[in-house]
Amino acid sequence: MGSKKILIETFLLIFMIILVINLASAVPSVEINVSPSFSEGDIIKFSYTILSSQDEHIQYLERVNCTDSPEALLNLKELNLTRNELFSGEYVYGAVDENIKSGNCSASIFILEPYNLEFKKTFRVNNLLELSITPLICKDASCAEKAKIFLRGEKIYINYISSVENSAVKGVLTLPDMSTQQLVLPTSIAADKIGTYTLEITATKEGYKNVSVTEQFAVIDQNANVKDAILPKNNISIQSRSNLIFWIIGGIALLIIILGTALYLWQKNKKALT
Repeated sequence: MGSKKILIETFLLIFMIILVINLASAVPSVEINVSPSFSEGDIIKFSYTILSSQDEHIQYLERVNCTDSPEALLNLKELNLTRNELFSGEYVYGAVDENIKSGNCSASIFILEPYNLEFKKTFRVNNLLELSITPLICKDASCAEKAKIFLRGEKIYINYISSVENSAVKGVLTLPDMSTQQLVLPTSIAADKIGTYTLEITATKEGYKNVSVTEQFAVIDQNANVKDAILPKNNISIQSRSNLIFWIIGGIALLIIILGTALYLWQKNKKALT
């Protein structure tokens, strides 16, 4: 009795092994080819091949997944595979830009029907990191008092705040007479020219995107009103506003005259008819 039980168990084990081998051989094989890394400006894409040992119809998805980066819309595809005939395809995700973060990614093919399988290969994106910088224009070295307008003869302190330490920072100051000065920051300058100054600060560091920011400030005479500072203005001038009001009032008066005349003529014609 014991020998018979062992024989049955052995037969079932062999049957299961053969079944698994047959099922495994029936599943399509997928090969993914993708570059090991992509940098800023590169196009993220991968090619793939699908091979089946039998004629069959499959449904599948192509996908690239990068941590903290946008997901592309998925497009379900259908394919009729011919036994032992290789199918080749390509998937394009997009360019490496400011929306794609540095990190590990994966290129995948999902077969949804008649199986539920994923074939995946990893790669890396080496994108430049963000660097930010904020200009500081102040009345004191510690920058406790920031300002945009200074009196002639005052000392102007120029500094910056950077999101990254040890970045290479350069400053260029354009004076009211359009001449320029190269600045090593932090620094201070004498406010000896009246007018508008434009400060441009550029920061660079390996592995980070270059950044450039501009800031304007003005120097006025001791007796000048702050409102007279020569800073860019986007508002409409007082004279322009006065002209606009004049035309609006004139238009309303003209409209009243026309309506009054029309009403007078209508009443006059009405009396004549009666």
